[in-house]
Amino acid sequence: MFARLADLLVRHPVAVLLCEAVLTIVAAVMASRIEFDFAPQSMLRGSNEARAELDDFKRTFAFEDSVLIVVLEATGKEDVLTADALTWQQGVAADVGLLASIHRIESVATMQTVRRGLSFPPQIEAVPVLNARPVDDEDARRLRRFVAKSPLLEGSLLSADHRVTALMCFLSPEVQSLDQIRAAIGEVRDALAKHAAPAGYRMRLTGLPFLRVDTVDNLQSDQRRLLPIAAVLYLTMLGLMFRRVSGSVLPLVAVGCGLAWTIGGLVALGETFNLISNILPILLLVIGVSNCVHIVSDYGEITPRVNGDRRAAMRQVVQHMGYACLLSMLTTAIGFASLFNARSDVLVSFGLQCAWGMACLYVTILCTLGSGLQFFRPPRAVFKGAPLGDIVTRAADMVDRHPKRTLLVATIVLGSMVWMARDVRVNASMIETYEQGHPTLESLQLVERKLGGLLPLEV
Repeated sequence: MFARLADLLVRHPVAVLLCEAVLTIVAAVMASRIEFDFAPQSMLRGSNEARAELDDFKRTFAFEDSVLIVVLEATGKEDVLTADALTWQQGVAADVGLLASIHRIESVATMQTVRRGLSFPPQIEAVPVLNARPVDDEDARRLRRFVAKSPLLEGSLLSADHRVTALMCFLSPEVQSLDQIRAAIGEVRDALAKHAAPAGYRMRLTGLPFLRVDTVDNLQSDQRRLLPIAAVLYLTMLGLMFRRVSGSVLPLVAVGCGLAWTIGGLVALGETFNLISNILPILLLVIGVSNCVHIVSDYGEITPRVNGDRRAAMRQVVQHMGYACLLSMLTTAIGFASLFNARSDVLVSFGLQCAWGMACLYVTILCTLGSGLQFFRPPRAVFKGAPLGDIVTRAADMVDRHPKRTLLVATIVLGSMVWMARDVRVNASMIETYEQGHPTLESLQLVERKLGGLLPLEV
């Protein structure tokens, strides 16, 4: 099989590269449509019972993951129940409440109470606690008395020390997609821009919809930054190792085609990138370049043996390394396929994406290098005196002379690592994606510390 494959790649290199280029262009266009998504509740997928209970709870009560939280924090001597602070809250609630993307708003300044009407028979009706706007000192004192009689407000809309309050902006049920949520957040930001926080106060915007959009924006920013950096580092490293176009540029072209095929195929399958699968491009880049190094090195070693006949050398390389890379990619894909048994749909999806990526990489690496290397000078075959070669040779000789001692040392090291690994911590906190001092993290910590948090425990 590999002999026939070698003949195809060596005899018809232009046709193979042309077909690969066309498929890569199509895949790259599709790959540009890949969507990034992150929903905290996605970690529950795969646990049918827990997921069903959560969905039933949402239908019965509320959708906490569809609530934008406008936080007003007192930074001066006054708390958030002063006349100025309450007037600001009323103004924000009035303007934000007019937005089509907002279903309703709950806040301390817009709370209602019940009273008995003057009609006969008497009717119970809901009336605002604060009647007028702007709020005067008498209204502010009346609200304080109302808050003092309503301890359940503390920790939800109002902190216990009255230094932090929240305006809960419930998104409309029609706002579901990430683009719709991003547009809704933009509208809320525009409305907030018209209301500067009073002196001695600071305004923040948070909530699960905001966190979801902010996390996705960070994922996209990471990809735009990390992939070029990794490509430049690999280009530099390969250039220093092989000092040939065949060993530096072609491997990156081959892996780049594989990435385009992988992501384009994921778009066709309706897959998205999430917090876990966001590492897929870098992971595939590492695995792909590693396999390319083997092929390029084999090309450099075999060419001198066939008197510089590049086509003959490539036939042997494809027959030899095609089988070796197949085993390498296959075992890697099988390892990722083990995630199919995970109890989380996020991990199952990640395993599927990685296995698909291995298949795409294998095809593009063989096609690109098997067809294209013959047009370039092979890297110089250096069997002795290579960088770090002497160190590696001495280490191998030492292991060969002292196998029992080497095995003993390795066993001791392995045992100590296993003993230390018994206390490994499992951390699934969402805030680990932010560094200390990040505004989003500070808002999250404030809500967790002063209010009920983004995901309160519900009985």
